[in-house]
Amino acid sequence: MEKQQQNWHLIRMLPMMSTMISGQLEEAKDQYKNLLKAQSKPYVLNDEIVDKVIKVFSEQLDFICLYENQISKWHDEETLTTTLETNLSKSQVQLQDLSKVITNILALAAELKNRTIEKVMGKSDLELGMEFFKK
Repeated sequence: MEKQQQNWHLIRMLPMMSTMISGQLEEAKDQYKNLLKAQSKPYVLNDEIVDKVIKVFSEQLDFICLYENQISKWHDEETLTTTLETNLSKSQVQLQDLSKVITNILALAAELKNRTIEKVMGKSDLELGMEFFKK
């Protein structure tokens, strides 16, 4: 993915940005839970789904630095009220959480990529039998 161009915003955009970050964090947590469920039976996933998860969350990970840059700029250039400072700090913590969840999603998706239905169906009976007995 090509590097995103940074667009700077006024501090009045903080509530919208906070809502976006919070929403992305909740969606990422839900997606991670879904992938964890699929971990014990990855063959329920196909290549397209896993590739899409990797693409979407790789892009989201790239956007985190843009959010962080904006928050840093607000910290450096704005005279902040206690409420704004609190909201910025909350958004920073959520960004850290989001980064961790996305990193976990990408690691799990990379693991699942090798065990999709297409990969399972492409294996011989011998390969499947060997994998079964390794467990």
